[in-house]
Amino acid sequence: MKKSLSVTSRITLSLVAMGLTILLGSQLLGILPNERDAIVRGRSSLCESIAIQCSVLAMRGDQAGMEASLRAVMSRNTEIQSIGLRQEDGTILVATPSHQERWTAPEDGQSTETHMQVPIFEGTKRWGTVEVQFQPPTTSWLGRYLHPLVALSLYFGLSTLLVFGGYLRKVLNQLNPSRVVPQRVRTALDTLAEGLLLLDPQGRIVLANQSFTETTGKSLDELMGKSVSSLDWIDKEDKERSEEAGDSKARSAPPWEEVLDDGQSRRGRIMALSDSAVGDRTFVVSASPICDESGRQRGAIASFEDVSRLEQKKIELSTALQTLRLTTEKVKEQNQILERLATRDPLTSCFNRRSFFEQFDSLWNSAKRYNQPLSAVMVDIDHFKSINDNHGHSVGDTVLQKVAETLMKTARETDVVARYGGEEFSILMPNTDILAAAASAERIRKALAAIKFPNLSVTASLGVSSISQSAGGPQELLDQADKCLYVAKRNGRNQVVRFDQVASDLIVDERSVSRTKEAKPPQTTIPFPAVTALISALGYRDPDTASHSRRVADLCVSVAHGLMSMSNCYVLETAALLHDIGKIGVPDSILRKPGKLTPDEWAYLVKHERIGLEIIRASFASEEMSLIVENYRRHFDGRGENLGPTGTRIPLGARILAFAELRRCAGTQFDPELVERFIKATAQNRPETVLANRVSKETALRIGQDIERLAEAVDQQDIAGLKVMAGHLAESAAKQGAPEIAAKALELEQAARQKGDVLGVIQRACELLEYCRAAQSSFLEHTSTEEPCASSRA
Repeated sequence: MKKSLSVTSRITLSLVAMGLTILLGSQLLGILPNERDAIVRGRSSLCESIAIQCSVLAMRGDQAGMEASLRAVMSRNTEIQSIGLRQEDGTILVATPSHQERWTAPEDGQSTETHMQVPIFEGTKRWGTVEVQFQPPTTSWLGRYLHPLVALSLYFGLSTLLVFGGYLRKVLNQLNPSRVVPQRVRTALDTLAEGLLLLDPQGRIVLANQSFTETTGKSLDELMGKSVSSLDWIDKEDKERSEEAGDSKARSAPPWEEVLDDGQSRRGRIMALSDSAVGDRTFVVSASPICDESGRQRGAIASFEDVSRLEQKKIELSTALQTLRLTTEKVKEQNQILERLATRDPLTSCFNRRSFFEQFDSLWNSAKRYNQPLSAVMVDIDHFKSINDNHGHSVGDTVLQKVAETLMKTARETDVVARYGGEEFSILMPNTDILAAAASAERIRKALAAIKFPNLSVTASLGVSSISQSAGGPQELLDQADKCLYVAKRNGRNQVVRFDQVASDLIVDERSVSRTKEAKPPQTTIPFPAVTALISALGYRDPDTASHSRRVADLCVSVAHGLMSMSNCYVLETAALLHDIGKIGVPDSILRKPGKLTPDEWAYLVKHERIGLEIIRASFASEEMSLIVENYRRHFDGRGENLGPTGTRIPLGARILAFAELRRCAGTQFDPELVERFIKATAQNRPETVLANRVSKETALRIGQDIERLAEAVDQQDIAGLKVMAGHLAESAAKQGAPEIAAKALELEQAARQKGDVLGVIQRACELLEYCRAAQSSFLEHTSTEEPCASSRA
């Protein structure tokens, strides 16, 4: 009688036959890997890498780098016969030797296994093509004699016959799980979402449910009879404790081993399984003993709750928060630089007017409180208009920069040097009486006269006054110094004049000197910190209106130069800063409405203009400033709903502040002479903060301030606040010409609307921070490299 095959042999042959069937089926379905296809894909990936590298070098204009790169690639890849970089017009830019002779473009324009071409784009426009010619692909030695499918089938059949035979002999020697665990129990375990392992008393795996095998990527056959501890487990809690203790050898037993040792359940241990096939997985592990009817422990059951995704989210969240903190720190550093730029004149690096007034107010109050001396010096470059006319404005800019540099070097560290306007500078000298201030002014005068310029010499006239000269406020002290300045200019220039040397009844302007004493109007001090507080509140409510008010104030000062005294010019500047303060109470539906306002909305807006006027009157009690704000909309010819003064009876400051629709309304609403002067001043003073194709200084600073508040909201996980701030930043960035930042802010706002996606919110906040930091960096780099704007044209 013929001996039949063993069970193991029959199973082995069945598995081999099924494997071959599956293999051949995969060939019919077209999913079996093909060696030639793999070679083509590898070549395609190599060409893509070459194209990317060439694209980067092309954008830099580094042709030598492209040649070196192509030579290096060809030397390291023996299959490559030639490489060339062809521009869109068909000319070869860079190529290896003999590429032009070897290369034959495919007829249909599609790459082949020997001739591959990859396009290079510059933005959305095709810039050129990388052409690579390869040797024909070679196959394995066995493929030279047999069809690849036949060779693969022979190898698969023989190898699986040996492997399956040996594996089954080993496995079948183990305990048969079906004898211990009924099928209905195994089916029930497979329905659970958690991974489960049944272990024998030695810790070997008796059964694994479907969830565990799918999560770990290991089949039931691979796990059966294997010790669970032999898998690459890492006890995360134990690892953290050992790292804190500094003892890398201190390890505790895994929970299933502890259960098998003492029969007590263990719950909630966090362990990780490292596997190259599926990657690291993190589980919450619990284990309990399995006992028979007599109470004897027969093994253990361990559950594995996969929390890999949660752990990954935790890591990503931690990384995103760290990135957010680092980016926030960079933004804060740049904000400090921008804050400094906001207080400085861009041409001379001296303090600008608004920063000067803030410090003046503080120094004045301190001097009054502690009865300390305080002096002010006004400096005017002699014949500066002639320098601009005869030598050009670029030379005028250089003169202003050298004069400012000399002033800051000669003045003390405690002195405040500011560019007051045009060719005028002002210096505050705390704890300095009028005699010491005059001596310092004389040193400054000599230092300015000693500056060497090609083909010209520069001198300056200086006026000095002190708090001891009975000035009623900071502006009156500047008026006294300015009066001395004009006396110095009248008496021949290049000299220092103190206020106690000037006749008390002398009134000086640029055109004439009068000996008739004018009745002195009552002086009202306008504290600049209060002005700053109001304009800051307006900036928080509506940054665009606040920026508009600052620009109007700068232009008003330019127009008023030479027409008004310094004190009146100061009042005009503060009036211009606050002329729209009433908008602080206008609702967004009106303030931000893109279309035309309805009559009711206009009436509401006019009402809040009156409220703004009342705010100014109540806050400063300056009738002169109130009259400017009240009358700046008056028509010069008296038309319309004009119930106030007309023509030149409109206060001069109000006429200067009337900045809208100038030429069209000249002679009707506005004074025509002032219109032309205003337009000329505007044309001569190019906006010093707006840079071509870049964000402005105000935009960069405002974005940085918004981002600091946004970062605080992220740290506090204030999602509602993030949504509001992101929407506000998007609108502001869009208006200020920063569409990339606006788009990222909108993405953050949308992410904040989706509840539960904290990681997505933080990741988008990091992206937004990076865009804002880049915008600030762009401005700062431009500021450091670009020649300062010509501010000497005032």
